[in-house]
Parts: sequence; C-alpha cells; structure tokens
Amino acid sequence: MNVRAAFFIATVIALTPMAALAQSATPVANPVETACKADLASLCADAGDKRGAQMRCLGDNKDKLSADCGTAVTAMQEKRKAMRAACKDDSAKLCPDLRGGEMMSCMRTKTADLSKPCADALAAMPMPVARQ
Repeated sequence: MNVRAAFFIATVIALTPMAALAQSATPVANPVETACKADLASLCADAGDKRGAQMRCLGDNKDKLSADCGTAVTAMQEKRKAMRAACKDDSAKLCPDLRGGEMMSCMRTKTADLSKPCADALAAMPMPVARQ
C-alpha cells in the first residue's frame, strides 16, 4: 500500500465518528430559541447573546414565561440533566475543568472517545443556532 492510500484510509477512519455525530446532531432544533424569542426579549434583554446567561434568566423567571417557552425550558433542563448524568465520567476524563458551552464544545470534538450513553445523550442535545 502506498503512502497516499494509507493516508486516505487513516483520514476516513478518523473523520467517520465526527460525520456520524454531525448527522445525528444536525436535525435537532433548539426549541428554546424558537419558543422563547419574545420571552428573551422582554424578560432577559440584559442576558445578551450568551446562551448560559439566557438559560439562567429564563430559569429565574420561570413563573413569568409563556406556556410554550416554559415547556421548552423544562424539556431542555431535563435533557441537560440526562446528558450530565450520562457524560459525568466522560467529561471528567476528556474535558476536565470545563463547564457549560465550553464543555459541550469539547465533548463534541471527542466523539470517538465517548461512551455510548454519553454519545447518545449528547446527540439528543440541540445544536445552537448560529448567531448573525
């Protein structure tokens, strides 16, 4: 086998887990960004564009949220709780000392090393919508 063929095969093998996660994660929309647009504008304008700050604000104002937003926030909190439980050991080993979005980004770059329960829970988490 020549060097070019070996490099090609190694590249395909290395990128396959990333492609699988991208395919599984892409269709998961972020219902909080859709359902809570008006609530974010009226209740959480001071939170800025940081998703963590927005989620904290929505949680702090849960009794004031619209019905759709409240449902979306509760569902997201449940998915995060399940993901944290499934990925506790993986995140401690692969992305130590990181939290929130930084930990999520780190975990998404290490899909080949994740346990199956963690990979499944991470794939179920919605991907953030790109900011303009």
